[in-house]
Amino acid sequence: MTDIIQELRSLIAKATPGPWETVETKIPWSIASGKQGNHTERRIATTWDHPQSRAPSPVVTGSVGLGFDGGPPAHLVHISKEDAALIVAAINHLPALLDRLEAAERVIDFLDMRRPIKGIERRSNEEVFAIMADRIRLAEAGHYRLPSIREVKP
Repeated sequence: MTDIIQELRSLIAKATPGPWETVETKIPWSIASGKQGNHTERRIATTWDHPQSRAPSPVVTGSVGLGFDGGPPAHLVHISKEDAALIVAAINHLPALLDRLEAAERVIDFLDMRRPIKGIERRSNEEVFAIMADRIRLAEAGHYRLPSIREVKP
């Protein structure tokens, strides 16, 4: 797991700094018969403005290249090699990272169940066993809850 984490951290360091967001633009179209509609263009860009352009910095965006021998222009999708490597590695490693997160949550739940029982020295064995049984029941029912990923601040 450490190798996956190191690989992803290295790729993040080389890629366009985040955070990133999806940007949607509606582009109208019409044809001779009078039919009209909108194309939806989706791009990935930074949530912060680039100091020179004073606009979000593109991560995945469209561009137009020259055609061949006077042919029509070539429509291209542009993404840096580093950003593409990060996206590919993230989706490929995500299942293992989620498995690891679930395992860590189970360990934390177990450790939380084992926290000291206040006043244990004054309690009978039956009381201690009842408290532990209650903790196990609560853990099995999912009442020990960690904050979701969206609630954790970096």
